[in-house]
Amino acid sequence: MSVTEPTTAPGVPVDALAVAAGEEAEGTVDERRPQPDLADQMDALSLRQALIDFEVANARTRDLTQRLVTLAEENGRLEHELAELRAEIVAEREVWAQVKGSQAFRLASRIWNLRNALKG
Repeated sequence: MSVTEPTTAPGVPVDALAVAAGEEAEGTVDERRPQPDLADQMDALSLRQALIDFEVANARTRDLTQRLVTLAEENGRLEHELAELRAEIVAEREVWAQVKGSQAFRLASRIWNLRNALKG
């Protein structure tokens, strides 16, 4: 038996043996293989899913980055507002200390205490 003589194995068509032996089989590739192999289908599906997963991850990354930038700007604004409020409360405490130290406040405080003592 020579290499060019097609032999058949159980369940294997003669064309498949010819292709395995390096000979061209009759018909086009599509005729010999009307549907892609299961492995090819799985590879295509895996690639499609990987691309979808990449797009989802990319969109999440962009969204999280935008939210981080927005929150960083908000944080800066709030820190500035806090600094202004702290300066304002220091100024108000100074004014209150001056009021409490004034002679008019001390006199009003004594009158108030005397009034409460006479009531009670």
